[in-house]
Amino acid sequence: MLVAPFWNRPGHVGVYRADRFLRWLVAEGLSVVLVRAASRDWVTPRPWGVEIAVRDPFGFYPDRAPDHTAPHTRKASRIRRAVATTLFTPDPTVIWARRMARHPTVLAHADGAELVLASSPPESVQVGAARLADRLGAGFLADLRDGWLDEPNRPVLAWRWRRWLEARLEARILQRAGAILVTSNRWKELLIARLPALGEKTIVLTNGYPLTRIPEPPSSSTRGMVTLLHAGRFSGSRRTQTVGAMLEPLRHVSPGGGGGRIRLLGTLEQEDYRELESWAPRLAATGWTMQTEPAVARHEMLRELAAADGLLLLANSEAVIPSKLFEYLTAKRPVLAVTPRTGAVWALGSELPQMFLLEPAAGAAAVPIVSAFLQACRTRDYEYVLPEEYGESALAARFRKALALAGRHRA
Repeated sequence: MLVAPFWNRPGHVGVYRADRFLRWLVAEGLSVVLVRAASRDWVTPRPWGVEIAVRDPFGFYPDRAPDHTAPHTRKASRIRRAVATTLFTPDPTVIWARRMARHPTVLAHADGAELVLASSPPESVQVGAARLADRLGAGFLADLRDGWLDEPNRPVLAWRWRRWLEARLEARILQRAGAILVTSNRWKELLIARLPALGEKTIVLTNGYPLTRIPEPPSSSTRGMVTLLHAGRFSGSRRTQTVGAMLEPLRHVSPGGGGGRIRLLGTLEQEDYRELESWAPRLAATGWTMQTEPAVARHEMLRELAAADGLLLLANSEAVIPSKLFEYLTAKRPVLAVTPRTGAVWALGSELPQMFLLEPAAGAAAVPIVSAFLQACRTRDYEYVLPEEYGESALAARFRKALALAGRHRA
């Protein structure tokens, strides 16, 4: 039996990763107790085991229960959330995590479990999972979808005292883990540079290709307007993800006689829209038009990827490999990626002929790369490679390795 505390809301990247974990765990013949945050406590049998909801005292997760009753929620307050973020370490959801780790229903269903697996962020879920593993005498597998202190996405870690406090907490939790999963080689490098003892038990498990079949792109040459597509968020994902960083290289190159259209598909923040207003006239001067569209269901988004002439990717991070990159790759379209030369995406993309790589703020030096990218978009004359290491079987093998390693280190 395996217990998996989980926090994420439906639709988040972490949910797709959890679905993948469940599929692999069932293939290993394991029964799973999935513990999640919700608006109230409930228990639901599942084909793979049981799903237990533990009420979130702060009401950050106002989902509906299985009987479809709407939860009682209070109006969101930035002030209340900011105070809670300051007071609780590593984050306010630690209250839920501690409650989960001693919840009678969780302990009853998890009795005899061999392993506890937690996927973060938020980092507090690792705190609760480690406590639960201690109570159960089980092994502990920590899945870090982002770094805890490396390239943190939480402003509170800019405070020196807070970073010192969380460094001690991180070290204690990860030393307790029998195995640690990270999502890029760069995350692993950054982690073991700070905590060398974790090197032997840290395994890189990237995100992977979607199982949903994407329509094959037409092989005929493109005529008329060139359509480029960016799927996903900008500043709502990370503060370094700005609209301008993605659009700046395109203003140096005209799309050609048929013109060019840039589609931004996904949820944007107000600051993104403000930035777009300043970029629209600059791009129009070289023949580009822009349109924003709301987020769509994942299967629809995959179809939109295949229908575009080229895809735009912004990964302004050293260690993050956006999960949508693997969806981009299966669409078999040229990809223009703006990313640091020393980062994880550059390392991955440098081996793939369908990826055209640019450093942020490349300026006029971007012209030959963007020109080559647009030529590939117009003619469909380009090679593409889909490395097997990001496929289902290769990732599942690495996951099994982590399970075995974590299982050998029971409390």
